[in-house]
Amino acid sequence: MFPLPLQTDKPTETLECDKKTPDAHVHRDNRLIRLTGIHPFNCEPPLSLLYDSGFLTPIELWFVRNHGAVPELQDSEVLNWTFTIEGMVETPLTMTLLELLSYSQTTLPATLVCAGNRRKEENIVRKSNGFNWGSAGHSTALFTGVLMSEILKVAKPKHGARYMCMEGADKLPNGYYGTSIRLSTAMNDFCFTLTLN
Repeated sequence: MFPLPLQTDKPTETLECDKKTPDAHVHRDNRLIRLTGIHPFNCEPPLSLLYDSGFLTPIELWFVRNHGAVPELQDSEVLNWTFTIEGMVETPLTMTLLELLSYSQTTLPATLVCAGNRRKEENIVRKSNGFNWGSAGHSTALFTGVLMSEILKVAKPKHGARYMCMEGADKLPNGYYGTSIRLSTAMNDFCFTLTLN
């Protein structure tokens, strides 16, 4: 059994400094420490609040690393979003998030850490690329969704496939955001998350 996150009040208003940005529709906690100015929004919580929140980070205190605007959407749209698995697979497929709900759901605790966490200290010793993250660029939650191995069993990766490359749908000034992991990692406890906490 996992601990439950602390009950907290969710932000209900747009902060004044966000009202003239592409993120004017996003409600944020005013205690978050902004690291790169107003937009795109990048922040971490005060370390004391992160410590006091316990094992699971309340959603309003999550660190944020954005490369562009937060997409504006309606909850009713999300279940019809699609994703595609293609490339070195025997059975390319496109699925909706609604179709994923028919798969067995798994809940896993996971901590996400910004690669730049504590960069502020590193920059004192030797200047690096990127902005000055403090030591609170990490958050922990219970993620519920479908194990990626279940989806990949349907797609059947071909012999020789070594990596799973992922690309977001939101177009940024320099293209789409993407990342990759080893296929062996994706076949382990790697979750296509549908809900958080």
